Amino acid sequence: LPLGVASLGELVDVKLCESDTLDYEQLGDLLGGNSLEGVTFLDARLLGNQDASLSRRVNRARYAVGLPVDALRALKLDRVEALTERIAGRRGGDGMTVERRIKGIVKRVKVEDFLTQVEAGAGAQSLREAGIAGDLLPLRFELAITPRGTARPYEVLQALFGEDDLPARMVRETLSFCPEEELGSESRLDPMQIETLRSSKAVPGQG
Repeated sequence: LPLGVASLGELVDVKLCESDTLDYEQLGDLLGGNSLEGVTFLDARLLGNQDASLSRRVNRARYAVGLPVDALRALKLDRVEALTERIAGRRGGDGMTVERRIKGIVKRVKVEDFLTQVEAGAGAQSLREAGIAGDLLPLRFELAITPRGTARPYEVLQALFGEDDLPARMVRETLSFCPEEELGSESRLDPMQIETLRSSKAVPGQG
């Protein structure tokens, strides 16, 4: 997952010293009482030796983006209908490949291979929760996280708009697990649904 992108919540798996007296149902409160100001632990689940690690239980990341209306107006995309039409046109063409530069090495990334969902006009509530305000047009998209990698959120914007420096603000809404191999599948599981994931044969590394 990319660094420097805000989120509405994080998931983490940790290994603790074994203790027969530790109340795992109260673990969130215990961690919260010893964490930095502003960090709140909402829930905790106990993983067994046969459970897959967190990295194997997350293969989808959904983002909400606030696009400045002034910048979109210059592109004649300041209405949801126009933005929806642009998205459909870009996804149906050959322009969804961007260049990623890492230490002088150029890698071509086919964004469409990882883009599972995109919807103009969606995500406004998440932007408000993140404190992102202004004259913005919301956009929501989801990326698949695969063994061969994923596209970066700002690469999605670059592919959709053909702009390298669109002044957008974004927040990651959710992380989830899709048990289906098809990129367009709408089935999603919360990584905290341990019992459900245990019964799913689709989770790699699940014992």
